[in-house]
Amino acid sequence: MKIIQYTGGPVETNSYLISNSDKCLLIDAPEGSWDFFSKNYSVTDLFITHQHYDHTQDAHLFGKEAKIYAFSPYKPNLTLAPVSFFETKNLLEDKQRIFWNKIEIQIFHIPGHSTDSIVFYFPNEEMVFVGDTLFEGSIGRTDLPNGNHDLLLSKIHEHLFLLPPKTKVFPGHGNATNIKEELTNNPFFK
Repeated sequence: MKIIQYTGGPVETNSYLISNSDKCLLIDAPEGSWDFFSKNYSVTDLFITHQHYDHTQDAHLFGKEAKIYAFSPYKPNLTLAPVSFFETKNLLEDKQRIFWNKIEIQIFHIPGHSTDSIVFYFPNEEMVFVGDTLFEGSIGRTDLPNGNHDLLLSKIHEHLFLLPPKTKVFPGHGNATNIKEELTNNPFFK
């Protein structure tokens, strides 16, 4: 399995392409991700961690050929800024277990940064894609509409900090980290 990171858009948002045999899964679709990936890869599935504009600006472009998965259907009040409509026919639930191309993925709903934030945990690969819930040395903003600081911290403890310590964390902005590092050194959890 190969992971390719793209960082783009006005606030340097990360997206991740996971390639396994002939199928490609994309996690989040910031501005520029369509141009970056579509030339060389056929994305069959798009997983959205949350609908804030910086994570979904190119979702409508991928949606022409890919299935889009998210916690909620498209809602302008979730994007915080205008983005083109994209259709989400595949709604995911908290603690749901799915398989993509024979790879197990567990879904955890972690509101606090946004009401629709979910993370994608790949238990056999010991990696988790967290959107804007957890960062290297920080957490997602909670001062945006419907943000909730205490809820975010609680849900991170409930879901992410119970994962194996060496689980690699791929955030929506910034550098990758791991669960042990954040549990030990992240100042929000001291």
